[in-house]
Amino acid sequence: MAVATLDARKNVYLLVVNDRATSYTVNADISELIKTGNGTVREFSYKTMDEVVGSLRLKGGNASFALAGNSAILIKFARQNRSSNPLGQNWDKIELVMLRIIYFLLVWPWNPRTLEPSNP
Repeated sequence: MAVATLDARKNVYLLVVNDRATSYTVNADISELIKTGNGTVREFSYKTMDEVVGSLRLKGGNASFALAGNSAILIKFARQNRSSNPLGQNWDKIELVMLRIIYFLLVWPWNPRTLEPSNP
């Protein structure tokens, strides 16, 4: 599953969730929202618990990247030449909480009888 959004400050976010054990190469086209730019890539998985794992460059609104099995990636493309963020560090914390919630709802294995997380 993939979702791309544009916020009021013209930042673009691409969230990609893989709820399967198989890794994939993702070819994302978000050219309707942004054509060029650099993105910060965060991963949340069994191996990498919500960390910046790299950067990504868009060309013509397209980017390719690897997506590990049972993981989520959030890529933030900050708008060019922006002034300082009025929320400061709090906005980064909000992004992390959003990524964690989506990961746990969509990827983390849940026991449907008890609604408790099952062992990965």
